[in-house]
Amino acid sequence: MTRGVLPGSLEELAGLRAARYRRESTEEQGTKYGPVEQDAEIERFMARYELADTGIVFTDHHSGWQRSEARPEFTAMMAAAAEGAFDVLVVAYFSRFSRNIRQALEAHDILHRGGVAIAFADERFVSSDENAWEDFVDEAVSAEKYSRKLSRRIKNTLRAKFERHGDQAGTAGLGFCRTPQPEARLAIDPATMPQAVRLFEEYAAGDVSYLQLAERHGLAEGRVRAILSNRLYNGWSVRHRRSADQVLLAAPWRDDPPVSDELWSRVEEVRARRVKTAARRHPRRPHLLAKLLWCPCGRAVRAETHTNKQGIQHGRYRHGPCDMWSTVTRVAHRLEAPIVAQLSQLRLDDATIARLRERAGEPVAPDTSLRRRAIERDLAKRAADHAARRVTTEAYLAEHARLTAELDGLDEPRPVAAVSDADDVVRFLRDLQAAWAQGGEAERAALVASVYDRIVATDQGIIEVELTEDAMRHGLAIALPELVKVVLARPARLELTTFWSATRCSIH
Repeated sequence: MTRGVLPGSLEELAGLRAARYRRESTEEQGTKYGPVEQDAEIERFMARYELADTGIVFTDHHSGWQRSEARPEFTAMMAAAAEGAFDVLVVAYFSRFSRNIRQALEAHDILHRGGVAIAFADERFVSSDENAWEDFVDEAVSAEKYSRKLSRRIKNTLRAKFERHGDQAGTAGLGFCRTPQPEARLAIDPATMPQAVRLFEEYAAGDVSYLQLAERHGLAEGRVRAILSNRLYNGWSVRHRRSADQVLLAAPWRDDPPVSDELWSRVEEVRARRVKTAARRHPRRPHLLAKLLWCPCGRAVRAETHTNKQGIQHGRYRHGPCDMWSTVTRVAHRLEAPIVAQLSQLRLDDATIARLRERAGEPVAPDTSLRRRAIERDLAKRAADHAARRVTTEAYLAEHARLTAELDGLDEPRPVAAVSDADDVVRFLRDLQAAWAQGGEAERAALVASVYDRIVATDQGIIEVELTEDAMRHGLAIALPELVKVVLARPARLELTTFWSATRCSIH
């Protein structure tokens, strides 16, 4: 069968290339839903319908309720399907594929557009069979209903366990362990609790920081902070921590806690003394391109701060799902580095100053090409949504009128600014050089916002930028060096190129 023509029934699967997707969210599922049993179910199905085994296997150890990007093997499977690595994805049970209706339908559509069908071994149907559409929807609904019921049951069990035994849910921290199943209650671990208590005793002296204590004990700084603020060591279990519904209940060892009330009070005093201001307790690094970064699809790219398990903060940019981005997030420095390099290498040599003097007094027309393309993309998207009946005709016409009016407005004559006096430009650029060299992260972020009006990028790098009108008036289009960027040839395929025009950085 030619790739792209989806099988219309189970009988049309013969000879197609098959890959496997398995998911195991807990160790206890090994008896029925573990990889061994899933493989056995898949192998029986593949043999019965004469599928060609490619040997490609994707195995996730995550909940089927999680978003696709949080399941790495699921994401890898979608990428391999788009590249044509297989024709059919075989899953043992529908619940192994997804427990979220929306995500299941999204994955269904994406795989079908890539020419890949999904075969469910236990349920005995293939997703591209027109007569099985109701089966797919029914299974998706059933999987989510079961997941929601299970979630409620677990929450009720944890609440009852907390109220009856003072058991704080979650993974046992340093100094604690869990008793064997089925009770699995939290208990003191005599082998590791002394180390936890030493952390409290050393910090209470007031002469060490979280970081110093972490280095001394070979722990992450974030973990030390979490231990020293955990009331469990003082014999109190906390439920709904840091919320209005927080509940404090005595743990079984409250009568003789590892950390006495007196030691806990001393640690609290030191912690309070070290907090300079409540608002700056957890400083976050400013993002250099915050509110300036846009995707070629026309949507803004969000700046965010991620704290890993070790308590280390990383700046990153998030955008997706989008065909222009091969990954949902990108670490901040990957996209910020070209801008940093460009501003750090601002030219003020004799040749540049001479060009600035030649251009002094010339008009600078505002550039609207990026905004024009964004509106055109928005119009095309609204039309596609209307054609697919995702929006009503009234809503589409209202949006069409608004966007076309904005597009027509770009053609109207706009005020034109003039390039400043040459001496003023040189002074401005030298001040900018000095401010950039001496500024901290916050100051540099403010400078970037004053220079760049809009920066368009994918996760692979910067495609083009627009300068602010003030930056163009002060000669930055001439003084800034060329910027190495990437141009999108087609989704997930990028080429390197450079180009710098008189008004903006662009790609051709």
